[in-house]
Amino acid sequence: MRVTVLLLFMLLIAPTVMFAQEGKHMGLHELIQQALSQNPQILAASARYEAARARVAFFRNLPDPMVEYGYDKIFPSSNGKPMKTLSVSQEIPFPTKLFLKRKAARQEMDSFAQEYKETQQRVIKEVKEAYASMFVANRKLALTKDSLDLASQMSKAAETKYSSGRGSQVDSLRAGAEQDKVMVAQKQFEQDRIIAQSLLASLLNMTPKDLGDIDIRMDSIQEDASEENIIERIKQDRPELKSFRNMMDRAKTEYSLSKQELLPDIRLEYKHEEQGGNFSKGQWMGAVGLTIPLWFWGKQGPEIAEARAGFKAAQADLQAEENTVIFEGRSALAKVKASGDIVRLYEDGILPRIKSAVTTARVAYESGTGEFSEYIGAFRAYRDYQMEYADALATLAVSKADLERVVGGDMDYEGEIK
Repeated sequence: MRVTVLLLFMLLIAPTVMFAQEGKHMGLHELIQQALSQNPQILAASARYEAARARVAFFRNLPDPMVEYGYDKIFPSSNGKPMKTLSVSQEIPFPTKLFLKRKAARQEMDSFAQEYKETQQRVIKEVKEAYASMFVANRKLALTKDSLDLASQMSKAAETKYSSGRGSQVDSLRAGAEQDKVMVAQKQFEQDRIIAQSLLASLLNMTPKDLGDIDIRMDSIQEDASEENIIERIKQDRPELKSFRNMMDRAKTEYSLSKQELLPDIRLEYKHEEQGGNFSKGQWMGAVGLTIPLWFWGKQGPEIAEARAGFKAAQADLQAEENTVIFEGRSALAKVKASGDIVRLYEDGILPRIKSAVTTARVAYESGTGEFSEYIGAFRAYRDYQMEYADALATLAVSKADLERVVGGDMDYEGEIK
């Protein structure tokens, strides 16, 4: 009986455990989706956008009406009883004022929407940078393993020559020290990976423990991108630029609205008096009033001047921001091109050649035709170039992430960037 219950329990819980383990395995796409839904900065920007959207509804309605009830014993009615009156009044702004106020609120809402998108793009960039740091740490750990293998070969070769009397003890000790140095670097790279993982977890509003396993890999560059294409995409898709356009449009609308304050507002009023204690038999009156901007030189005039100056400032801010983001686009594209070229130089030329140099130096040293200094020099150069290559990969990944942020969206590359 106990065995049967245990088997049933295992059958019930096994799918849950498998699902939990499977859910913890996250790639870059899943990490970005998690950040978009849980990152506090994105949630805050989303809340500000929702608040701005709610404000639009505020300008769809007229001001609240006024209801008054009067009780007059000073001037009573004809029958000597107190006079009772009921009145209702409604302020009605000039129609174009309400329209422009709603328009300005919508433009402000659009600006917050672009701020929300910009926050998303910035957080995505930070996620990709943290992901790239983890990738580089993993790559350096893998390269360090290769260096450890070569260091072990060098240490064994030096020890063998020393044991046979054909080499010096100094060479053997130096080879062992090089092996230990690689192991120290390995510990540093493990620490770098932990730090990058902690940063990534904070961006996802998670703990490193909850982050689970991450699929770390880097896609190759896949699309041609010209400077003209980058600038065009920036002008169309960059959220900050859209936000500045919205703010300029809002300043223009507020300038128009300030001039509308010279137009009169309307006031409607209905008043009813009772007669003989009965409102239905009483008299009524209606009134229409208009506001007169009599003191425009001291009130509306400065308001118009302020709005005009604000509009000019918004125009200048938009031009300055456009110049800035276009520069950022050109700079980011140049970095991607240069980083890609550097990575290819390491992959196609530097690393294969220096590794061949290590092999040649090892064979020469073991055969007695080469010096240990040449062997250890070639090994150190290979180890350093490996680390430089990993750093170049990181620079390329970060440059690509920065380029995507600059253009305001993902770039699915197809081929080399030229």
